[in-house]
Amino acid sequence: MSGVTSANSGRSNCTLGFQSMATNKSLRCPTCKTLVLQGAEDFSVRPTLPLYLPGEPIQLEIQWQSAAQSTTPLTLEITTYPESDPANRVVIKTTLPNNDAPILPAPTTKGLQIIEAKLFDNIQNEKLPLAIYHSAFWIRNETFLNSGPRLSVNGNFFELDGHPLAVAGTTYMSSDTQRLYFAHPNVFIWNRDLAQIHEAGLNMLRTGWWTNWDKLCDENGQPYERTLRTIEAALMTARKYNLPVQFNFFAFLPDVLGGANAYLDPQAVRRQQTLISTIVARFHDVPYLAWDLINEPSFSKHLWTLLPNGDNIELQKWNEWLTQRYPNRSALAAVWNVLPSTTKGTISWQKKK
Repeated sequence: MSGVTSANSGRSNCTLGFQSMATNKSLRCPTCKTLVLQGAEDFSVRPTLPLYLPGEPIQLEIQWQSAAQSTTPLTLEITTYPESDPANRVVIKTTLPNNDAPILPAPTTKGLQIIEAKLFDNIQNEKLPLAIYHSAFWIRNETFLNSGPRLSVNGNFFELDGHPLAVAGTTYMSSDTQRLYFAHPNVFIWNRDLAQIHEAGLNMLRTGWWTNWDKLCDENGQPYERTLRTIEAALMTARKYNLPVQFNFFAFLPDVLGGANAYLDPQAVRRQQTLISTIVARFHDVPYLAWDLINEPSFSKHLWTLLPNGDNIELQKWNEWLTQRYPNRSALAAVWNVLPSTTKGTISWQKKK
């Protein structure tokens, strides 16, 4: 049996050598057979936040699910160390199941901190890792965050430190959770992905939010502290590889954030403004950062069409515009070539046949 780290999830998989079960021959390795019969397993150990302040203890979230119930206690070994100094390790051990997730001591250095979690079980009297999971977190370093190349524009091109930039970039979502990567951040994966992007010669990232806006802010549009720290961790990772960032706030249509219409509902617009202005103010001094309001903007919820939303706010605004444009409804009827009786009162949208 050989253990290999999953390219996408940070989890460990097993590659097993055995003959077909149809031949009624047993697996060559009793341990391998035991692992196969245990069925599917899901294991992860992540910090609750992707970025911490100096001196803050590191809280962990542990996920462990198995199709088979272990008959022996499981031992969880968690090692953390600065990426820049792998020999400076802190190791703690606990058992699973455990209702109290362990807390790591605050790191003594800034920068990127790596977490390696190993799960052990006593199988065939042999202490064998059942699973391995990697995650990471940043310690805040505002000097580092606010340094780096300065992204700007001239009349025709992007510029980096005052020189024209021929953009050869990519849209980035984490390789393990795709567009949900702000909901389930893993800085270890981000760091690995961006290292590959940098090594490939790409020179700009386009990233941001494509979903889950209601999980990013409260009912007033104020972003949660976790949201701000997740953006900061993403920018720190990009800064590590000198990759300028275009950050996208919305996809296709601004989220209504509890309202009715993305563009016309005053409450929705106010919450959008609160969300965006708070984040822009927080990261105002990051030199390699540009903002993109809407990815592939659309007019209505019927994406990439000119069809109306059909909500009451839109209907009201539509009739206000008609009244202002055609105070005399008879004139409106003449323009539309319809009977005057059909233009009285509230005029609804004509439904598409």
